Amino acid sequence: MYNVNLTWQPVDQGGKLFQPSNGEYFCTITLKDLSNQNSTWSIKLIFNEINPLKARLEFLFDNYPKDLINKGNTIELLEGANIVGHALIESLCF
Repeated sequence: MYNVNLTWQPVDQGGKLFQPSNGEYFCTITLKDLSNQNSTWSIKLIFNEINPLKARLEFLFDNYPKDLINKGNTIELLEGANIVGHALIESLCF
């Protein structure tokens, strides 16, 4: 799991009409490996109850490439081909 800061795309740039802000939100991300190959992964965001722009990011599968996720990385949040937001990796959490 990772602690992340969230930013959401405006609606006119492909973002969601209503931005998620509580509970859980499921979407996909694409990671590029060292050989420049893309892989798509399903994630779950668990929103912070006090600040909805902070969340815990969990991968739905344990075999994701952990070596491609580092503090300071920004990950695009996808719904289909649309980028709906970004998650900035703040820290690893357990």
